[in-house]
Amino acid sequence: MAWRTRLFLCWLAAGLLSWAPDAVAERGQALEKPENICLEAARAVERREGIPANLLAAIALVESGRFDAESGENFAWPWTVTAQGKGRYFATEAEARAEVEILLSQGVRNVDVGCMQINMHYHWHAFDTLDRAFDPAANAAYAAKFLKAKYDETRDWLTAAGQYHSQTPENFRPYRIKVLSYWNRLNRGDAEARLSGKDAGKADDDARETTLVAVDTGRTERLNGLLREKRRGERQDMRALDAGDRRLAHLDDWRYHKRRGVQLEAVVAQRMAEMELRREERLRDLDRATRDFTFAEKRRTQLERWRKTGSLVSETPNITIER
Repeated sequence: MAWRTRLFLCWLAAGLLSWAPDAVAERGQALEKPENICLEAARAVERREGIPANLLAAIALVESGRFDAESGENFAWPWTVTAQGKGRYFATEAEARAEVEILLSQGVRNVDVGCMQINMHYHWHAFDTLDRAFDPAANAAYAAKFLKAKYDETRDWLTAAGQYHSQTPENFRPYRIKVLSYWNRLNRGDAEARLSGKDAGKADDDARETTLVAVDTGRTERLNGLLREKRRGERQDMRALDAGDRRLAHLDDWRYHKRRGVQLEAVVAQRMAEMELRREERLRDLDRATRDFTFAEKRRTQLERWRKTGSLVSETPNITIER
């Protein structure tokens, strides 16, 4: 029996040794470049759910984007917490989770978490635990589900991206423009990466070992041309977006203000009715208190008279008639 136990322990130890390095390496690789975690999770969900390439990644940049002073670029941060109008970036998932637990214990429910900044008040059913909420894959998967639901309603990906943030026109239009800017930037970045990859494949291996190289004016001019084209394309996209949405914007504003006006009238009428009910209740309470006070005073006066005279009725005054 003892030799069987030792054999099982040796087999278990061998299995753990064979598994542990892979697990540690995988975790180390994930933490080596945390700025890529959200984008990789978003792009994986895009491919799986049929969302246009880089759209969910662009939303992640808008939602949890963090500026890197060294590279001058923004990247989505997985351990971002936004509450009470203030966003905070934490170094680890444990710190971010602790911050959310503190906020919840203080009664704060309107909290955005993770890569896609899922709101835990409006989307309380999205995650079973905080661990799932801060898991980039689960966070991006729920964001994709919500985005696709908005697309099914609007049949337009950019409008769906705007309503991912808000359904109010004056709020989702600026948000949609930010998403479009990041979307174009990511798409052009992928194209430039593919182009530079082809150029690197054609380069000579000996040139890489050269310590002193001459400035490639042609490549510099080409990169400058790509940059100018990128800026020109962004301006054209902005103009096209403004021109195409002008009529829809007017209609949206009209519908929103009309609906808001009806809602405000209903709210005002309800508040006035509530005030009238409260006023009537106060008057009834005051009248009841006055009646109770008057009866109590009369009863007290009668008791005092009875103690002094032995009669509850006041004595009849003597009237003298002069003749």
